[in-house]
Amino acid sequence: MEKSDQKFTGRTLEETEFFRLMCCGHGRCVSMLQENLQSYYEAVMYGCLNDISYDIQCEGSRGNYMYILASLYKDSLRFLDAAICKLQSGKADEDWNTLCHLCDFIANYAYNGEKTADNALEEGYNRLLEQIMTTRASKKHKNFVESFGYIIIVLMQRKNFDRLEAIIKDIGAYFIRRKHAAAVELQSDFLWFFQCAKEKYGEGFTQKLDASKPEIQKFIRVMKAKKTYVDPAQMVPNIDEICQKASEGNLYIYDKIRFGRKASTEEKYRLAEIALSEQDKEKKAALLSMFTSKYNIFPLDPKPLIKYTVSDNSKLKEAAFAALVYVKSDLVHNFAIQLLDNIMQKNECETSAVPKLVRDYSIIKSSFFEKKEIENRFQTAKTEINLDALYMLITNYAETDFDLLIHALALLEIDFENESGWHSIVSYILDKAPHSFLPDEALCFIYEKSFCSCCRKEAVEQMYHRGILTKELLKECRFDCSEEVRNIGKSLSF
Repeated sequence: MEKSDQKFTGRTLEETEFFRLMCCGHGRCVSMLQENLQSYYEAVMYGCLNDISYDIQCEGSRGNYMYILASLYKDSLRFLDAAICKLQSGKADEDWNTLCHLCDFIANYAYNGEKTADNALEEGYNRLLEQIMTTRASKKHKNFVESFGYIIIVLMQRKNFDRLEAIIKDIGAYFIRRKHAAAVELQSDFLWFFQCAKEKYGEGFTQKLDASKPEIQKFIRVMKAKKTYVDPAQMVPNIDEICQKASEGNLYIYDKIRFGRKASTEEKYRLAEIALSEQDKEKKAALLSMFTSKYNIFPLDPKPLIKYTVSDNSKLKEAAFAALVYVKSDLVHNFAIQLLDNIMQKNECETSAVPKLVRDYSIIKSSFFEKKEIENRFQTAKTEINLDALYMLITNYAETDFDLLIHALALLEIDFENESGWHSIVSYILDKAPHSFLPDEALCFIYEKSFCSCCRKEAVEQMYHRGILTKELLKECRFDCSEEVRNIGKSLSF
């Protein structure tokens, strides 16, 4: 579990597990704290002061969640004081993730009447405003603008229209100061703020502003500026263009997307035939890369692709594996099992030792999914999972693959840097599960282990549709870091 600022180390196994669950955003942390507050105090303090989200842009910060945990302590103001101290130090001004986290955490106290919290946010606003007005254009200035762009959202959301108008006047003054910057460039830094203001006060909120002030006039002009943009994904390339780009090494992701979504079945078959007949390995690899999405699955016999996976050309080998990922075929299924066979050492493994989780949540929370336990049970050395093979197995899953799939998932290293590729595997399971026979345990694995709360939210929704949400799990969901998961937990009851 590595992240640039993730340096907390638990003193006990229980504290380490609590910290892992806290990074996941699990509601289970609440029940653990209710049983033993002091054992996890340092972990909670760390979480209050540092961004522990997996992807803050998709999930939002863990600030609101950490407030839930901190508020369980009688001396919860200690956490607030520490967060205010860090915000006032200015250390987070150039670190957007940490600033978002601190602002969200402190704002919860402000909502509940803590004047020191409100003052800290206003002080942070004034400091960042001065920074963006006085710092010369640079990476540092850009960081200040991004941080300012978030703190104004926090303030706007919890204060009245007069405060919004004062913020807009300051932004307008900043726009006037940046007189040589293009309007669309200035606009891009405050689009999120503008959208949040429209959501709170309505689409026509700018009509209520005092337009006699030059700063507000400037703000309105900039935010209404139009950007001319032609989406290249709207232009479908023909096969001759694709072949030409493949020869030049100029095929891009949008070429693959637009062809996959817009081309006819006949065109896709023809391109596949051209790719197989191409003699130049580099160009063949480029053409096969067109078949590496769910929108454009390789339509011909996959046997040649399997042959290419042992090519001496690394690009062709990589493209062949990537194209096989989405192909549903007995041949590919058997190939995936062959590649993953090192996990299940059949001469040593007793498959009867694998517990069937069925719908028993107490088993789901057992050590079954712990990597160390799996390695001990099956006497496996440190194992690297072939991700392409795991994708193929998920695509072609059969009930007889249960043990192999679960053990492959259990051996994935779940880390913040996604070095093992676990996040893409989790996303693929969620994409396939509603339309396949993937086992309930795969969704339970995501709920238990994923650092991404967006993925856990989708897993919870699918677990609900499958009827495997237990009373205990729903209780946890009520305190999850994800608002959507919390709503599911509160809306359902037994």
